[in-house]
Amino acid sequence: MSYIGRVEQKASDIKRFDVTSSTSATHTLSWAPVNEQSCIVTINGVKQHEDAYSVSGTTLTLTSPLVATDKLEVIGIQDVGQTVVPGTGVIVDNMVSGSAAIANSKIAGLATSATTDTTNASNISSGTLATARLGSGTANSTTFLRGDQTWAEAGGGKVLQFVVTQNHDPAVNIDNVTTYTTMGSTFAVSITPSATSSKIILNYGSARAGVAGASYELRIKIYRQINGGGYSEIESGLWQTTLKGESGNSVYRPFHTQYVDSTHNTTSQIDYQLYMATSNNVAGSFADSSPCLRYISAMEVGA
Repeated sequence: MSYIGRVEQKASDIKRFDVTSSTSATHTLSWAPVNEQSCIVTINGVKQHEDAYSVSGTTLTLTSPLVATDKLEVIGIQDVGQTVVPGTGVIVDNMVSGSAAIANSKIAGLATSATTDTTNASNISSGTLATARLGSGTANSTTFLRGDQTWAEAGGGKVLQFVVTQNHDPAVNIDNVTTYTTMGSTFAVSITPSATSSKIILNYGSARAGVAGASYELRIKIYRQINGGGYSEIESGLWQTTLKGESGNSVYRPFHTQYVDSTHNTTSQIDYQLYMATSNNVAGSFADSSPCLRYISAMEVGA
């Protein structure tokens, strides 16, 4: 039958060492034999028994030193029974089994907590994790990381800006009760929203307001102008104060009212203006002959 053994012997598998003209008992080999049995040692062609020499690392020590005319020859079978360490860059992907389990401790330079092994976050002792590894979305100075691992802008009622007009103007009388009269700069405020979805909360009031006579009211409407396009009433409803005269006598009381504008749908400047009237042909005013504090404010709240 044909030969079924190794058909090719690599040069690196067999080592050879020759010494002549030496009188030493110790000799340094070019490799580190596994043990004495892996070496064939001859002196002048005579094979030496294994108890005639010993090996330690790359050092071969003879029981007796050579004489100058001796010829020492050592034949070594390399790597028999020992682990071969692959050189740098030798291992490639297809050499590693898909079922191989490599311990985290064997992966030099890779933090244990960065692997699939469950471990404490305190193992990440240095460095900064990229924000892209923390969640989806865009991470910047205006976003935060939500509980669902998504970067999102803050919302749900944050105050974006606040403007106010307040003054101590003299009394403003209302003589025309059939038509709502503008209060001019006394009750006017302007704001430019940062988003079309924002809500504008208006607050307005006066330290003194009143009407003359019993069962009559001071009525208020809010008008809005967007980007200088002209004023229009926000709604058809009336905003009525609860200021009523008593027994034909004039009465003055403070009032404070709020309105939420959620229909502006613009990021252009909005001008708000109060218009007022009294009921049943009764003249009214926002103060007596003395000035008092009046205000109107606009606050933008994020949707």
